[in-house]
Amino acid sequence: MHGEFASELTAARTPAAPLPTGTWTVRDALYHIAARAMLTSTLRNAEARLKAAAENRELPRINIDDVNHGQVVERQNATVAELLKEIQENHA
Repeated sequence: MHGEFASELTAARTPAAPLPTGTWTVRDALYHIAARAMLTSTLRNAEARLKAAAENRELPRINIDDVNHGQVVERQNATVAELLKEIQENHA
């Protein structure tokens, strides 16, 4: 993540501001980006679950809206600085 962009987000006075389109706020978008930064470990875990499920001929069902909601809830008390740190650490 570029330092200038991260600084601007950290200094943002309105993380509750809506994005130009959709229903998300700046903070919601940061929650989502931080959660997606953990994608590598999530994919590894999912791969193991899928292999196990395939052996039993049962595939798990995933509702992306539930996944997104859970990621936002997990990070709802995080500051912008903490979210940016999570993003940077998981993209290292």
